[in-house]
Amino acid sequence: MRVFAVVGNFLTVMTIAFLLMLRGRDYVGMALRLTGKQEQRYRNLVLQINQAVASYMLGNVAISVLCTAASWIVLMLLGVPYALSLAIVMGFLDLIPLVGATLGAMLVGIATATVDFPTATIVWVIFSIVYQRIENDMIQPVVYGRALSVNPLVTIISVLVGARLLGILGALLAIPIAAAIQILLRDWWSNRSAEASSATMEGARWTPNPPNSHAATSTGGGAGGPYLSERAWGTVREDYSADGDAWSFFPHDHARSRAYRWSEDGLGGICDERQLLCLAFAFWNGRDPFLKERIFGLNGQEGNHGEDAKEYWWYLDSTPTHSWMRWRYVYPQDEFPTRSSSTRTHVAVAARLLRSAGCVPPEVALLQEIDSLKQSIERCTDPEKRSRLRDQLQARQVEFNMHLEERHRSARLGQ
Repeated sequence: MRVFAVVGNFLTVMTIAFLLMLRGRDYVGMALRLTGKQEQRYRNLVLQINQAVASYMLGNVAISVLCTAASWIVLMLLGVPYALSLAIVMGFLDLIPLVGATLGAMLVGIATATVDFPTATIVWVIFSIVYQRIENDMIQPVVYGRALSVNPLVTIISVLVGARLLGILGALLAIPIAAAIQILLRDWWSNRSAEASSATMEGARWTPNPPNSHAATSTGGGAGGPYLSERAWGTVREDYSADGDAWSFFPHDHARSRAYRWSEDGLGGICDERQLLCLAFAFWNGRDPFLKERIFGLNGQEGNHGEDAKEYWWYLDSTPTHSWMRWRYVYPQDEFPTRSSSTRTHVAVAARLLRSAGCVPPEVALLQEIDSLKQSIERCTDPEKRSRLRDQLQARQVEFNMHLEERHRSARLGQ
């Protein structure tokens, strides 16, 4: 009678769960409307828990199918009649935690006794014991862990605790309840972290006016940011030529004396979201014939490809509200090669940039020296001189790696 009660409880729970999946959304929606401003948050939680329950049921079905397949293969090898039917019964009863597998093994064991007793029965009992240990200790934790994103150890402990407290019903509900608790704890921690961050000055600037809100267009985090392009000349948005040649219609030399219609540019610039107010740096090295206000580059005919910027700059760091930003621009101290058309090729411009004392980063100079040493080693025929060149190459490579590590460390520390 106890076995029939267990099976009845299992079927009842599965039926209630199935009905809740079909019609539970309507009842949950009515309850969520009572939560007011927190409705969307709780709606997302309910959706995640519902997905967890559905994943749990699918995981149970997958384990049952695996049990059915394994049982069918063993029964076929033993020559038991109606092997597929018996395997299906075994797989269905395997859905019931704790006692289901044992009950199924007993029923199928009776069938094996009619074929070859005691050999077939002993083999079946050994298979049942081994398979159930593998399923309980390995298959179920892995399947439930992946389906519900729950640690396999948590699934084992949950089943043991649930069975101890509520028996069969507790073992059946333990894993989805553990997944639901994990979802609730994750949501609580996320909201707690958000509240803690809003207590900082940066959080206070961001919280009242989240991005994409109306308030953000006038005050707070969305009022402005580093949205100003370094280069707007030569773009199709500013092309009004008859032949559609944006590069020739609006080259770099025109940028300082012509007004843009649709865009703006600048060095390390900031602007509001409509670019009504644009602020950027302007530099002069004492040699250029004009102020440096935008990134220099070559058009499609002059350079190696379109949008060919010939400068060095880096975006290093920024807060979410752009209340603090870090940008590095290496401004050449030689006169920039923009006047003579004979030098305006990508090779000549790059060479002038690298020779400019204020423009070459240490890493670039070291890379040039490393390449030169490699070429010298390939051409050298004197073994002694070749050995010295190799030592120099190794020393430069070590120095180059040290520079890279120092740059990465500085970027991480925000120095």
